[in-house]
Amino acid sequence: MSDDDQRWPYAGMKAFAPPQSGERKFVDLDWGKPYLTSYYVTGFKLAADATVDAATEAVGHPDWYFYPAAFLYRHYIELSLKRLISHATMLIDGKAAQPHGHTLLELWKQLRPYLQQLAGNANPEPADSVEGVVREFHEIDKSGQEFRYETTIIKRKPIETKESLDKAPRRIDLKHLKETMDRVDGFFDGCYGWIDHMLETDRDMRRSWGP
Repeated sequence: MSDDDQRWPYAGMKAFAPPQSGERKFVDLDWGKPYLTSYYVTGFKLAADATVDAATEAVGHPDWYFYPAAFLYRHYIELSLKRLISHATMLIDGKAAQPHGHTLLELWKQLRPYLQQLAGNANPEPADSVEGVVREFHEIDKSGQEFRYETTIIKRKPIETKESLDKAPRRIDLKHLKETMDRVDGFFDGCYGWIDHMLETDRDMRRSWGP
């Protein structure tokens, strides 16, 4: 089969097909169900990292990789904030909130008071630094659409659009972006593990002392 044949559609072609016999690396959506939230959060971060890595290694222009990488990082931030809000409210209120919406700054404003309540007098500098990154993403792409499309609708009747990412810096270091997101991930992961530990401690105490 020639290279041209491999790039041409064929009858009965499917995108989502089961693995062939003997294939060892395949997706099993049922296997990961107990960890589904973490799979979504981690998956978008890993995919963004891989995209940046590809940009530094590939022959093509890095611009091609920026839009999907930035979108994936933005979505990772959104999912991380929602997961932390849910986890923190479970610890504080006894019931996990289900935050909605795609506005990163609003989600951060929901989360930070919970972190402050739990952290007490802890050094606020790490949270301040992460807030700065959240604000960057928010200012560049408030709607979550500007990393996805080259134009953004700003008025619907009559329809009016603008060029997307008009508030983004014109030159961006992709490696630095990835390194920054690793630090953000360290903060989010640390907060999640810390809250999870407190939840488990609370459960152990309830089991020991009864209702």
